[in-house]
Amino acid sequence: MLVVFSIVIRSAYLIRFKILHPVSAIRPNKEFTNYTGRQSVTAFGRSCQYWSSQKHHPHNFTDPARFPDPSLLSAINYCRNPDGKSSGPWCYTMDPDIEWETCGIPLVSGELWSMLHIYYLFVSSRNVLS
Repeated sequence: MLVVFSIVIRSAYLIRFKILHPVSAIRPNKEFTNYTGRQSVTAFGRSCQYWSSQKHHPHNFTDPARFPDPSLLSAINYCRNPDGKSSGPWCYTMDPDIEWETCGIPLVSGELWSMLHIYYLFVSSRNVLS
């Protein structure tokens, strides 16, 4: 366990949490609907359409209860999963020819999530103090 933890910390430090940072990764719940990060591009680099907009791709996701955000305006154009797709967070794209794509958010579970979160808190506290 200690060896795995050490490897995870070194890896996370080397990539500076760009991939497995708790804010940019999701600890999956049953429906994969709890991602609240700020990624707004798909896994293929396409910009996400605003959830409050019907331009480019009209949709029926207008009920704020489907989002982890307080409103559609606060969901902005971030990757979300309002319909619980098993592929995780996704968004409608700004590309008129591509309706929607997944965002490639890493799904981190259980033990690894806990270790990353602890390390993130440690790094955050050190940055505040220095």
